[in-house]
Amino acid sequence: MPGQSFAESLKFIINHELNKNRPCSTHLGPPLTKEKITEIMLPLLSSIHMGLHEDILKLYKTTDGINMDVSQLAFKEIWLLPGYYLMSLEEAVETYNTMVESAKSDGQDWDNSWFPFLSSGAGDFYFINMSDGTVNEFIRGEDVDDEAKFENMADFFQQAVQHFEDGDFYMDEEGQLQEN
Repeated sequence: MPGQSFAESLKFIINHELNKNRPCSTHLGPPLTKEKITEIMLPLLSSIHMGLHEDILKLYKTTDGINMDVSQLAFKEIWLLPGYYLMSLEEAVETYNTMVESAKSDGQDWDNSWFPFLSSGAGDFYFINMSDGTVNEFIRGEDVDDEAKFENMADFFQQAVQHFEDGDFYMDEEGQLQEN
């Protein structure tokens, strides 16, 4: 498992979903080009004076996440990992903007360098810190742990692959992705 590339880990997870005939796999958008990713991200990055993080580029060059109105599906059907679906880049940017505005208006704990990529659909996210590449979890109503859960997205997705291989992530009798 160690040494597996970011893209290999993410493709393993996507193929796992395909092999299990999960609806998630049929709703994942095609890869985006670097130019399209840059075009979508440029207004956000310009406003916070940051460059495009390499892991965001790698992620969306692999797939554009769930590429449809997620309100049309049951969340369990679109989970890439138990409890979370991969947002399209446009949805992630919209979510980022919403979280920044919420932080301004109600003092919510959200840093401008945090870019969400996985969503629970209920206000919880996994995000990449665009300043250092670490990955952490935001749970609405709780303080974000200062210590990152993962050093980078490669570690994050490699651990997810390990959970699939070890059976910690599994399909229940109704075909829904669960976690031990």
